[in-house]
Amino acid sequence: MRLNQYLVQNKLSATAFSKQIGVSNVAVWKWLNQKCLPSGKHMAQIDIMTDGQVTSADWVASYAEADDG
Repeated sequence: MRLNQYLVQNKLSATAFSKQIGVSNVAVWKWLNQKCLPSGKHMAQIDIMTDGQVTSADWVASYAEADDG
């Protein structure tokens, strides 16, 4: 699942999610808009915070789709 899908399904704003994992809302915006990937540390935090619904494999898949498009 992509992070933006998770946020919508769980009625979370990017700002609220950024506070939960301890990063700036700008960082989350960049991730949501595929401007950059989260670091390995942050991918692990996202995996934990989403109960495994958003994993590092999801990030790789979303970037691969963006490259194909």
